[in-house]
Amino acid sequence: MPKKPVLVADPDPSVLERVMVLLAADGFAVRGASTSTEAIDRAHIAHPELLIINPVMPGLSGVQAAIQISRDERCKVIFLTELAKDADFREVLRGLRQQGCDCSAVNIPCEDSEIIAQVHHEIGSPKFEIENAKGLLDPPIASETSSRASSAPVGDYQALLDLVSPRLYDHNAFRLTGLSVHTSLREISKVTERLEMIAKGFGAAEVAPNSFSNTPPTAEELRAGLQCLKSPEQRLLHEFFWFWPTTDDGNSDPAIVAMNAGEITRAERVWGELADGQQELEKLLAQIDAARSSHERNELLKPKKDLERKTAIAIHNLAILNHMRALSRAANGSSKLSIQCADPTVAWKASVSYWSKLHKKHEFWDALAERIRGINDPRLGIETAEMIWRSLPLAIVLLNAEFAIAAAESGDFEQASIQKQLVDHSGFEKTSISDAFRRKLAPLKQELERLCDSTREQALETPENALEIVRQFFQAKKKYLQTFNYLLGLGDPVRDSSHDLVADSARACLVAYLNKTENWEAGLPLFEECLTLANSNSLRSRLEEDYETLTRNVAGQRATRRTQATAAPPRQSTGPQQSSYGRPPVPVSTTGLTPAGRKAVFGLVALFVVFIIIAIANSNNSSNTSPVQSTPATTLTSPLTDTETSPDAQPSPVTSTSAPGANEGSPSVPQIGGPVPSTELSQLKAEIEDSQNRLRQFEAELSDDKGRIDELSSQIDASEATLQQMKRDHDLGEDVDADSYENIRRQHNADVETHNQLVQEYNSTLRSYKLLLSTTNEEIDRYNALLRSQ
Repeated sequence: MPKKPVLVADPDPSVLERVMVLLAADGFAVRGASTSTEAIDRAHIAHPELLIINPVMPGLSGVQAAIQISRDERCKVIFLTELAKDADFREVLRGLRQQGCDCSAVNIPCEDSEIIAQVHHEIGSPKFEIENAKGLLDPPIASETSSRASSAPVGDYQALLDLVSPRLYDHNAFRLTGLSVHTSLREISKVTERLEMIAKGFGAAEVAPNSFSNTPPTAEELRAGLQCLKSPEQRLLHEFFWFWPTTDDGNSDPAIVAMNAGEITRAERVWGELADGQQELEKLLAQIDAARSSHERNELLKPKKDLERKTAIAIHNLAILNHMRALSRAANGSSKLSIQCADPTVAWKASVSYWSKLHKKHEFWDALAERIRGINDPRLGIETAEMIWRSLPLAIVLLNAEFAIAAAESGDFEQASIQKQLVDHSGFEKTSISDAFRRKLAPLKQELERLCDSTREQALETPENALEIVRQFFQAKKKYLQTFNYLLGLGDPVRDSSHDLVADSARACLVAYLNKTENWEAGLPLFEECLTLANSNSLRSRLEEDYETLTRNVAGQRATRRTQATAAPPRQSTGPQQSSYGRPPVPVSTTGLTPAGRKAVFGLVALFVVFIIIAIANSNNSSNTSPVQSTPATTLTSPLTDTETSPDAQPSPVTSTSAPGANEGSPSVPQIGGPVPSTELSQLKAEIEDSQNRLRQFEAELSDDKGRIDELSSQIDASEATLQQMKRDHDLGEDVDADSYENIRRQHNADVETHNQLVQEYNSTLRSYKLLLSTTNEEIDRYNALLRSQ
């Protein structure tokens, strides 16, 4: 015996969770909702025997939702409210009962036993102990750490996502075979056998004509279509994406008859009139509200439900028709569909609008559930209807996202904008839209990551060519970043991380080039572009420190060049030779000087030349002591404790701005050079070289620690996202595996603790590195000062 279904709706998550857990432990099949609209949608899928709802709900009131759900599902209602004992509210209950709503109220706050007693009074005991004693049910899994139920949360319906592609209707089994969705299983089997025999004998088969085929199907296409009809799941999905009759007898349905005759416009007009039949529905609702007896009301409910079902199916067929038109036009002549489409934008807009309306039409999903029951195949469960309902928005938006991304990559941002605006204004949830675009952009993100990796490798192999490599890299990255900017927008994590990836990769290449060539001025404009790309605070901090150091080095080089220019001896030009400055130099004349005078002049010139050589050497050594470096601070948060014992406790987030490894911008080891004129200088130079070796060891340690920190950070982000999703599912009334949640939470906390320890070790190493770097630079300054004193 299946569990009795109960629907609980309350805007307060704590109350919702308490009641759901209480009833699930008592043996009821419980679903939850936090809004009235969500409760109405779930009621038409779960068909509850009892609705427990707060009369004060956001948006549509709980009383209005209770009236609609109890009328449609013929279920009982319990209001959980602080007003249960209020005289005015009791009058409201009395009026609801007169309208046919079987309702009662429980005053809150209250004991759990009061809620259970009222539920048993309304719909009886779930008889869990008797059923479980016979072995028909598994006991609800509850542990000391959690009382949540243990079934896994519902995820994406992958079969639906796989089916929805740009050639969705080209491959539809009912289009290929010419059969209609109302064809019985027995008839489909007979037709399948006949078509298979014809296909085997003649290589192709004649199928019933329809208005959506340019050419008859090939033998291979026909075999694929027939194979789909043999699988109950695939057959249902292909049915879902084909035209449904609005009457019980599909052969007499006026729209289907018109469509088969090639009169698609007439069929569309019939469906349009049904889809817009709001006036007739309002008349029936008014008659139901005015009915004086339950018998009279029940007599009116049947035509009302019949009209609502026809309206929902008409909306479904209009969604299919316009979707087919849009995809046929998007195929640019490669589609086998013969349907005409004058304006593809109009078709896209209509299809997305109708899909969104259909998703909210619970009457259609009731009809789909009835269809599953009619198929009566053990391989196809009734939950398939809810799986299709859950994944339909994502499936539709994924298709639009695919076209939008293709247009953006080709530079057609006008078409990309059309597709983006379509889904943004579709009425689907923003989370589905963001998820769809991120999934479709994942291959592009991977391609960008490969480009960044290859750019780093080339630059590190030949650092002297890294400047040109970065210029080419900036040109190549435009295609990717423009697409992310246009389709995701500022603030999206995928978009922002892509910009950071490009900026950090270019930075690593520029650091290698600058420390190799000391051509500081050439790297300045490219560092400025890196700064404009960076989004994260940690990366911007590193780049700003790099930029500050770089500007100091550029200023130093310019000052050195000015010093060298002013220190050159004055020359008088009388000869024809040209110097590197374009002035004709004239050698110093010794005419009229005595031999002793000439010797004195030559001595002065030689002494001046020695002075110039020493000044140039000192200038070179000084510039070598200011490499591009970056030493960002690291921010830590306290690690999670392991005292939480229930998945009800939200896992604490960990945020860590990981300091870079040596290969990602750690301060470069300073270089020294020049002659060693004394024993003291030789000893100092040896100490500096020893410090340089230790600095390189620190860099290796920092690089290893950075890799481990990044790996753990990714694991922490993934587990935290999983935990949050499981908690959201639980809050929405889904069953969540308590053991899985607890295992993930414990591993998450262990990873956080390890991560924070590693960050502390990294920071300690980084501080030692910076201290040694500062000491080394001071030794170099002392070395240069001693050299100048000589």
